[in-house]
Amino acid sequence: TQNEPRRVYDYLKYLKSILPYPVHIVSKGHITNDMISSIDNGTRFPTAPFFTQNDITGKKGMLRRQCTNDYKIQPIRQKIRELCNVAKGKHFPKDKYVEQWIGISTDEAQRMKPARDKYILNKYPLIELNMSRQDCLDYLKKNDIPLPEKSACIVCPYHNDAYWHFMKTERPEEFAEAVAFDKKIRLGSRSIKDKVYLHRKCIPLDEVEFNKKETDKQLDIIVKYGDRIDQDLLKNIVLDPDPNNRAAAVATLDEVQTMMDKGMSTDEIMNVLQATPRRKQAEGGLAGILKL
Repeated sequence: TQNEPRRVYDYLKYLKSILPYPVHIVSKGHITNDMISSIDNGTRFPTAPFFTQNDITGKKGMLRRQCTNDYKIQPIRQKIRELCNVAKGKHFPKDKYVEQWIGISTDEAQRMKPARDKYILNKYPLIELNMSRQDCLDYLKKNDIPLPEKSACIVCPYHNDAYWHFMKTERPEEFAEAVAFDKKIRLGSRSIKDKVYLHRKCIPLDEVEFNKKETDKQLDIIVKYGDRIDQDLLKNIVLDPDPNNRAAAVATLDEVQTMMDKGMSTDEIMNVLQATPRRKQAEGGLAGILKL
């Protein structure tokens, strides 16, 4: 996205120097520059899951996350077609397919899913090797390979308070960039009526008192389920002020995933959930949950 910390690109340069195969770097453009340009020019705003608040009602919300698809998934697909010499819009030869290796560890096994394109076969080598995140770190240390930098965008709204606090105290230039961007998006886009914020408290980033010891359960939900359920359902769960409701909804999500792993049909899952005390949560977003 070109908004990752400089150390991410330094590490990528290092990897290119030691890996035995070519590394292709793809990019749609600079995501924050594109967002600022859309505000200045009144064009389509490339949305990220920023937090919103209505001036009149005070109601909080979240924007849909399109940044991953627009700035990561689609550029990768375009590069795959380029490398395979298949033009955009043309059908991929039926006798050919691409193995796409994805670095999801056992800690995030629930994020595994088939590729949308029939010509791509998703493979998860870390899962196949039963490697956790800690196993990966141990491997790097054992082989004297420097540990990688967190690769999220500087202005990513998924940062928890611990990371914002780290950025503010240890990387003030990056934090200043985030603060300036946070103020800029408040000017809004013609397609977004509410005020937009980087931090879930819906106050300016430079006014937030960060709790560096915080265990952010709301962001844990976003990270775990953000790619796997309907965005409106995700927003309702994350913004629910009652922690008991959030816990019940997450329990339902986990229950659905377990039943799907067992090969149960949609009708079978519906019957089971409607017979449980969490019936309300099950009915509230079952269609979205079953997109898992």
